[in-house]
Amino acid sequence: MPRAYTNKLAKLHDDVPPMTEAKVRRILEEELQILLGNGELRTSEKRYNNSSESESAITRVFSHIDLCRPVGCASIAQVHRGRLHDHVTSTMATIPTRDVAVKIQNYEAFELMVRDLKNLKILAKWLRRSGELNFDVLSAVNELSKQIRAEFDFNQEAAHLQAFGDLLQQHRRKLSAASPLFRLQIDVPRPVASTQRLLLMSFLEGRSLSQLSQVSQNTTTSSKVALLSQKHLTMEILRILGEAWALMLFEPRNRPRVPASATNEKGMVSSPDLDTGVFHADPHPGNILLELSPANKKLGILDWGQVKRLRSRRVASIAELFLKIDQFHKAVNTQTIARTRNEVVTAFLALGIRVVHPNDVESVSRMALTMFDTAQGDPFLVADPFAPDSAVRQNGLVHLPGDLFFVLRVVQIFRGFAAAIDRSMGSSAFSADIRRWSLAQQFAPHAHKYLSRVRRYDNDSNVEDSNDEEE
Repeated sequence: MPRAYTNKLAKLHDDVPPMTEAKVRRILEEELQILLGNGELRTSEKRYNNSSESESAITRVFSHIDLCRPVGCASIAQVHRGRLHDHVTSTMATIPTRDVAVKIQNYEAFELMVRDLKNLKILAKWLRRSGELNFDVLSAVNELSKQIRAEFDFNQEAAHLQAFGDLLQQHRRKLSAASPLFRLQIDVPRPVASTQRLLLMSFLEGRSLSQLSQVSQNTTTSSKVALLSQKHLTMEILRILGEAWALMLFEPRNRPRVPASATNEKGMVSSPDLDTGVFHADPHPGNILLELSPANKKLGILDWGQVKRLRSRRVASIAELFLKIDQFHKAVNTQTIARTRNEVVTAFLALGIRVVHPNDVESVSRMALTMFDTAQGDPFLVADPFAPDSAVRQNGLVHLPGDLFFVLRVVQIFRGFAAAIDRSMGSSAFSADIRRWSLAQQFAPHAHKYLSRVRRYDNDSNVEDSNDEEE
């Protein structure tokens, strides 16, 4: 898309017009009253003449909060920075810092979102009938409609913050190995307290990658070097984020499995079952913060409301596709390239994807590589679905299983971020490195380990079944 359009649309990441201060104050007061009433937040101050009873919940909880200037505004909620009184405690966790991010949901956002999704369905049906886009957009919109309600439950997001924060903390060394020069760390906000419409969490410093991308497009080459240390930092950002998403998809969690019936007083799973195939489904640049200071070099991952859970069989089939794409990239002679291309097509169609011409290996393989990988070095891989020489235009995608949509979305967000960096750097050796970067190749070692575990489990199960039959 033209840069003028993408720059404007990028404002939806974290620069949507905010709610009025009066509206924010009213919502925050109501939700804090809930937290103080149910005891999730406690204030241990000793006041005289019962003055605390007449105080607002906001002044009882915060020593300071700026309700005039949010630090970020998106379509569903906006975030303000506040500081908790020293005497405020939480039942959810030990409060790691008094500086907190206060995420406040816009009460009107859900109805607007539902209306927008209905309009998107109408557009998707028109695109299908008109032939303007030879792709099953309707299945994607239907999946988004099913999943979107989760974003409006901040209690569930608080549980995700805790669970994924623990996972990524557990693998700190593995993640930092993807950033050997800058030693970047991945950070996730820690939950402090939540209602369905309010989330208090530790505040992460930094600037969003969407802000850095916009700055880099409008600065001189020498300024870009100063801003991002150009190629090394940017490549390490891509690699460490790729590593984080590989861990979410394929790394088993060292935690007991919790049945869905094990809910707390809010009716939610108190410790989500995060075995494998559970991942942050909205990693756009506005949700990634970069902090580069003498004390901290971190990438903060925000907004854990949109989390997708895949069944184990689906994770295995996706792992198989990433492995085949990796093998195709590594093929060096004509025979191996032909064989691995066929294997990519087989794994792609095994996902349940249906195309108009399944036997057209050339177009189906190009479709698989543009949909589920980020490498852009091959001029025959045209990502624009409206382009006359794109694989989707030449061989229509009739059906996309709904649960694949968020995997596709994650890959395409990574692809878009890499493409934006590539454009900002112009023609250089570094630009070529960016175009060659393959998310599928980064996922491949994790996918291989995952499939090995699955096969060992299946073999053990078969042995047990045969022993039972003999007995």
